[in-house]
Amino acid sequence: MKNRERYVFSIILLMVHLLGAAGALTTTLKLEWGRVLRPFPFLAGLAFLCALAALIWRPCRWRRLFLRGGVLLTVYVVLLFFCRRGFLNSLAWAMSSAVERINERYDFRLIWSWIPDGDVSGMQVQATLSVLAILVPYVLLLGCGILREHMTAVLLADAVWFCAAAGMDSFPDYIWLVLCVMCLVAQVILRNYRDNVRAGIRAVALGLTALGGIMLAVYFFLLPVMDEGYEKALEARIELSRRVNEEWIPRAQETLAFLISGGPADVTGSLKRNGGKVLTFRDIYRVTLSSAPRTTVYLRGFVGAEYEGNQWAEEEDSRLADYYAERGWELPESGRELVNLTYRALGSDAGYARVEELAGAGSYSLYPYGAELGGEYRVHWDGTADRAGRVSEYSWHAPNGKKGGRLTSKQAEEEKRYRQYVYDCFCDYPAEEFPELTAYLEESGFRKGDIYDRLTAVYLFLRTQAVYDLEAADPPRGKDFVEYFLFESQEGYCAHFASAAVLMLRYLDVPARYVTGYSLSAGDFTKSEEGGYTAIATDAQAHAWAEVYLSGIGWMPVEMTPGALAFTEDASLKQLELAGRLSGTLTEERRTPKIPPAAKKTEKRQEETAEREEISQTGKPLSGQEKGPEGDNGQTANHPGGEQPGSEGGEPSADIPVNTLQPQDGRFPRSRGAVAVMITILAAGFLILLCLGAALGIDRRRRRRFLAADSRERIFLLYRNLRRLLRLSGHEERLEAADRETREFRIILEKSSFGEKEPSACEVHSAAVFCCGIAREEYKGLFFYKKPLFQWMDACPPKSLKEMEIF
Repeated sequence: MKNRERYVFSIILLMVHLLGAAGALTTTLKLEWGRVLRPFPFLAGLAFLCALAALIWRPCRWRRLFLRGGVLLTVYVVLLFFCRRGFLNSLAWAMSSAVERINERYDFRLIWSWIPDGDVSGMQVQATLSVLAILVPYVLLLGCGILREHMTAVLLADAVWFCAAAGMDSFPDYIWLVLCVMCLVAQVILRNYRDNVRAGIRAVALGLTALGGIMLAVYFFLLPVMDEGYEKALEARIELSRRVNEEWIPRAQETLAFLISGGPADVTGSLKRNGGKVLTFRDIYRVTLSSAPRTTVYLRGFVGAEYEGNQWAEEEDSRLADYYAERGWELPESGRELVNLTYRALGSDAGYARVEELAGAGSYSLYPYGAELGGEYRVHWDGTADRAGRVSEYSWHAPNGKKGGRLTSKQAEEEKRYRQYVYDCFCDYPAEEFPELTAYLEESGFRKGDIYDRLTAVYLFLRTQAVYDLEAADPPRGKDFVEYFLFESQEGYCAHFASAAVLMLRYLDVPARYVTGYSLSAGDFTKSEEGGYTAIATDAQAHAWAEVYLSGIGWMPVEMTPGALAFTEDASLKQLELAGRLSGTLTEERRTPKIPPAAKKTEKRQEETAEREEISQTGKPLSGQEKGPEGDNGQTANHPGGEQPGSEGGEPSADIPVNTLQPQDGRFPRSRGAVAVMITILAAGFLILLCLGAALGIDRRRRRRFLAADSRERIFLLYRNLRRLLRLSGHEERLEAADRETREFRIILEKSSFGEKEPSACEVHSAAVFCCGIAREEYKGLFFYKKPLFQWMDACPPKSLKEMEIF
């Protein structure tokens, strides 16, 4: 009966504690109730998870417990696997505000996009279920701590939301904190009343009442007073933040970079992100050139030949070999000879280029266009070079729009043969796979003119058809990557623009390939002390572009992305001009095209997005007076970043102090100072509870060892503990006293150590009474700071002589 009452009370504690922890997590991660999560389904789901945890952790043998856990784990993994697409999509939607907060706070960019799936109500239901699915392991951990009385598990569960709050710099509402702390204290109190459950429940009620009063007093009186001190520590916090972000984190990243192979330096032909991507702005490559570049420097890595819907596949080496064999042509020595044709065609006076790996090793030795590859590089027929080391050095001609060199007759013949192969293989366009794009191209008239005209036509079409958006989502299931980008979403990043450009150019009989690597703007290079020009490529400068084959030159890059995170400036027109001049189709008389404005549909979509955000914040749509000039989505007075009434230049009004504490519910102030103080109090409380839990665990183990020992070992344990206590109090000579009780204890100790017979139960009991008496006398004369340690190091491991009734 007692065990049942205790278990039911533990289930109640679990439900309350889980409610507090879930509330702390959701408010910390900005999962808004009503807009993202449906309150009643979410609370019902939490109740179901509590019942599930109670069923799993119900007292039983370990074999049955493992069986329950195995069944639950199997069902959980299977459900997540079959529902993974909707699960990740709805979770990305629910976590969008948290992702934005992380990107603002830390020096990296997390990209986790989502695709609208049905109406908002449907997304809310999916998001609620996804968040509950994420909480399943968390509930089981918390249930293990409360139902199985493992305080370590409870502390770990609370550490989850506490670390999330510290990492997000967004402390949860006070009500959730109260629930968590009070349930934690209740669990600690209840552990000391195992034999009397009802007394334990009464003690819990009394303790929680006192704790509630203390927490209310702290919230109402202490936190506002401590807020001023928090503001005074602003400079110290700024310096600490600078050291963490600028010194400690980069050092840790550099250390880990050399321990992890295939790190962020690698580039592939994959198009879909499958949910998310993280940009840390880590240093990946250091590029040094002999002279300052005039335009963007592209480091070629992966080369894609065949479009497969969700990725570009690389060209197989056997493809070129079979083509040459069918015509009886002699193959070049390796792909290195084909790459070096471009080097020889561009000029005669070469400089140098050096590429150094600063992070994990990728699959390729990246090199700039116009580089000469030596015999130490294994180069495939598509021009990709297998990684040869951390540092790659090349002789290099900067592509500047002029043919500064000449090919020998043998080299010209070799280039002519390879050009025929290129036009036969890289102008293939599967029209049946792209019905919408094909229909548009058939009516476009883009085939007219030379190669520069066709490049310009594709560039202008992409510029007006879509906009750059680094957070563009993957296409829905059943939608083609390119056609969905061009005709439905009309927003994408470099992989979208490059893929669409390659397919369109092939339709226009311009041989093109898809390439990924790294790009560096000319403005990124600065003169180094050694005399060259150096730039650092970060993971944010990983890029995708199209490359076209120019007769007599080779493969050269063309930039179709109208703006990218990889660029400090738009390099599209310069690359078009470079390709036109190298192909001989762009002369001084011809003008480069003007950059057209963004698509009107895109502007309208941006206005609709801003209006939806305003509705979600205020519950009211923008009126004509609230909008900016000419009906645009200008920021209003209650919009973040907008000007305040009665202010000039965006400065706050004099009537509204900057540091005024804004009440959350009209009564209780909360500020960053209050948050800092509460975090400090919680951290100290968690540390104390952790030490207390460890001490209680050690004490319990010591008592069990004492009760399980025989008479000789019990006498020894009593003597050892008493010596430790007397050493702590500074009175070790007490064991040498001549009084009767001490002499009897020494006799029992000698009999236990050297006698043939074990001490009797009465002798053990007498020794325990003697040790407890000495401990009480010494305790009274101790300094206050020694008393807690002395009390824990009790002379008699059983806390009362009642536990020694077996004597």
